[in-house]
Amino acid sequence: MINELKSPRKWQHYPEPLVEGLSKAVSAISRTVEKPIQYAGPGEWSVFDRPQRYSTLSSSTVAVPGTHQRDRCLVIPLGFS
Repeated sequence: MINELKSPRKWQHYPEPLVEGLSKAVSAISRTVEKPIQYAGPGEWSVFDRPQRYSTLSSSTVAVPGTHQRDRCLVIPLGFS
């Protein structure tokens, strides 16, 4: 099912309520996963920078295989342990 929903071409054949529900679920999961990153350390965004689209990051950033230009990425600073 996950592979089916990864293809925008295949989404055209699904009912609109399913597509809307999936979109809302993905957004909610993204916001939930972001919270511990946002509040890590003594203040908001004090340990990591706010996630950004891969397309806006510098060319020196190395992406995880399979990353797309539109994906939001958390940059882990070099030497972070």
